Amino acid sequence: MRLQFLSIGMAGWMIGCGGSTVAPARTLPAPAPAAAEEVAPSSPADARALHVTATRNADTVTVHVSISPDFHIQSNVPSRPELIPTTVTFDAPSCLTLQAPHFPAPTLYHRGDEYASTFKGEIEITIPYYSTSRGPCTESFTGTLSFQACTPWNCLFRADEPFIVPGNVGNEH
Repeated sequence: MRLQFLSIGMAGWMIGCGGSTVAPARTLPAPAPAAAEEVAPSSPADARALHVTATRNADTVTVHVSISPDFHIQSNVPSRPELIPTTVTFDAPSCLTLQAPHFPAPTLYHRGDEYASTFKGEIEITIPYYSTSRGPCTESFTGTLSFQACTPWNCLFRADEPFIVPGNVGNEH
């Protein structure tokens, strides 16, 4: 197998392998421009693929994902085995039991005669939970969204985006 390193500008790199191209989801920052020079990203891989936040009510955690317009991410059930599914994991306190996440319906992304099961734009992933303690479980905790972002030109390596689930006021069931 022959690997080919392709330049995409000062801030990133891509590897070509067997006709497909892979690039990092996050890149090193570009050097500072000269005083009068404006620098635009040299490719979509230089931009941030998404932003993640979370909210929590009495019985559900909702993960809000805002995917940049130039990107789509693979769904939780990708259409081909070599594509990386979107997953959500938590480091929840022992006073909570999280159930299986509910992902939105995917969007089919077409390129030529191929398609991929993806998410685009704004999505929400909901995770039901219940308290395993007698009293309320008000602790905040962390989560991680793992995903593979793609542009019309290439797919990036898997990336992990951490987020914080805020504590609740104590209304758990």
